[in-house]
Amino acid sequence: MKMKYIKQIIGVILVAFGLSSCQKDNVAPTPNITEVFPAEGLPGTLVTIKGNGLADMQKVYFGETNARFNPVYNTNDVLMVRVPPEVRYGMQKLVLINSGGDATKKETNFKVLQPPPVIDAFEPTEGAAGDIITLKGKIFMNVIEVRFGGKRAEIVSKSETEIKVKVPEGVEKAPIEVVTEGGAGLSKIDFSPKGAGYFLYDDQLQNGYQNWSWARVTLGDQTKVKSGRNSIKVVFSAWGALWLNNPNSVKASDFKTLKFWVYGGEDNDKKIKVFYRAKDDGTPSGNTGVTLTIKAKVWTEVVLNVSDLGNEADLKGIIFQEFGNEGDQIDPVYFDDIRLQ
Repeated sequence: MKMKYIKQIIGVILVAFGLSSCQKDNVAPTPNITEVFPAEGLPGTLVTIKGNGLADMQKVYFGETNARFNPVYNTNDVLMVRVPPEVRYGMQKLVLINSGGDATKKETNFKVLQPPPVIDAFEPTEGAAGDIITLKGKIFMNVIEVRFGGKRAEIVSKSETEIKVKVPEGVEKAPIEVVTEGGAGLSKIDFSPKGAGYFLYDDQLQNGYQNWSWARVTLGDQTKVKSGRNSIKVVFSAWGALWLNNPNSVKASDFKTLKFWVYGGEDNDKKIKVFYRAKDDGTPSGNTGVTLTIKAKVWTEVVLNVSDLGNEADLKGIIFQEFGNEGDQIDPVYFDDIRLQ
């Protein structure tokens, strides 16, 4: 009888030992990493991990951020995963976890690159030296500097989505640039120093002005640009005109000068006449207007007295008319930064 009990006890011990051995045998092995390509990348980059023991992968982390992946495309030797969009930038631990959990996890290094910053807007859009400008956007981490047309600004405060800066001395109309470790980002519109003027055109028509031209006009051309991103391209017909008209007039006496930049084409100098009207009429009022010769192959800033351009109290439209009687032309002329001051 005693022998029977002894045999039963020995049997239980052997079964328990066998189960324990099986459990140890079933523990997933630690995965092995031989290559990670690329070794660095932006969020969204597809990363290929090579090694062995990768088929049983349950989770992949970049730092503390879980990366989604499709196990259908994984094999024992290759695992493909994308860098998650919300990951932190800089050197991160790339962590592989299989069914063994933390006991069998494998780590290596991966550098997450920072994308360039994005400026969505800034306010106010004009100011004097020392004024505070607030920039709003994203990816404002690791800021190196903020520039106004190449002039470095003092940073007052910064976060991942907002930067406050002081307008530097001597700023001209130009985009604002934010420089970070990830690159540089430009504002979509230019910053203007106070007193820069009442714009008719600045990358696009401003202040309600409309295109009433009788010429071939492209309002957002990028072939020749003085500042910003766009200019107005004009191919004149005989006596054709670029006519920027506003349904709402302003007082001519409120302004002293009309300023604009003009590029006179590539072939030869051009002659134009510039005048303003208070009515929806494209002809000069009396003996008014200024006739100009604009140089080819160069940008020229033109400054004209408003009092020389018309004799009416109200000002609705500014007209730039071909005045050389040269017939239809194919050589375009470009206008930029048209403003009253």
